[in-house]
Amino acid sequence: MYETVNGLLKIVSAIFQGYCLQNFYGSFLEGRVRSRYAGVLPAVLYAVLKLGMDMVLPSDYGSVRIFVKLALTVCILAVLLVCCYRAAGKIKVFLLAAFLVAGEISFFLAYNVCWLGSCLYSLWSWCFEKGYLKSADTFVGLLKATSYGIPVTMHIVSIGTLFMSLKSITNSFREKDYAIHQMELFFILIPSVTGVLICTLLRMVLVTIENGMPVTLYDKYPSLIIMVTVVILLSFLSVLSGVKLFQDMIYRSREKSSRMILENQVCSLQQHMEERERVYSGIRGMKHDMKNTVSVIMQLASKRMKDCRTIWRN
Repeated sequence: MYETVNGLLKIVSAIFQGYCLQNFYGSFLEGRVRSRYAGVLPAVLYAVLKLGMDMVLPSDYGSVRIFVKLALTVCILAVLLVCCYRAAGKIKVFLLAAFLVAGEISFFLAYNVCWLGSCLYSLWSWCFEKGYLKSADTFVGLLKATSYGIPVTMHIVSIGTLFMSLKSITNSFREKDYAIHQMELFFILIPSVTGVLICTLLRMVLVTIENGMPVTLYDKYPSLIIMVTVVILLSFLSVLSGVKLFQDMIYRSREKSSRMILENQVCSLQQHMEERERVYSGIRGMKHDMKNTVSVIMQLASKRMKDCRTIWRN
């Protein structure tokens, strides 16, 4: 029964992750297929490929298998990007890395919650030994409820964190149609790649095998769960801060370009006004000269008329 419930939870979780993937990619890219059910295709393909990968390569603590699963996950995301969405430049690389780091962060936050939930077994045992649980049936019921509740809570936290993380990145990335250049891609890609590498390192060192049994570092150092959680959250905040800073850089660049265009327009207008002022000054000078000329002509004409009258009188 437990295996059945766990299997159903994995299927539901994979489907919801596919939905998050489709919603995240679809916010930036245009789908290749124009149909009412076009958005279902990436979600279903991701769920099928993810479940198939987990069946072929089940969870293990070996570093080789961890890197292989990481490489296969990258290949799955890349295939979905190429096959289901039209070309949109370098933004696809960022989308792949952002979804990957969001998935890793959501997994570790859910894993931490799962480890905290596993402490309930010790709590129920202590309560039963101290006599706080009078009935053995109550003790067994609590153990069963915890056994089923922990994986359910883990999957809910995982998919909820994934959805909120991707939603935050989508809302922060306002200029979705902006053509990213190579250096800008490196700028926003570095936090995501760093987060993926940190999560991969945690997968490798968090669980060790002692006497044939898996033992987590949380069992040895319980305070480590706080440090790991803080590191995971800071990794995501670095991704989000990088996106917001990049958007602010785009806004300031456009504002600077608009200001330069406005300054050029003002400069051109000033030159035009100066040119018109020179023309008006020339016109005023010509008008003044013409007025003086007319005045002289009028004086000469008046003198001539007087001379003519004098001649006629004589």
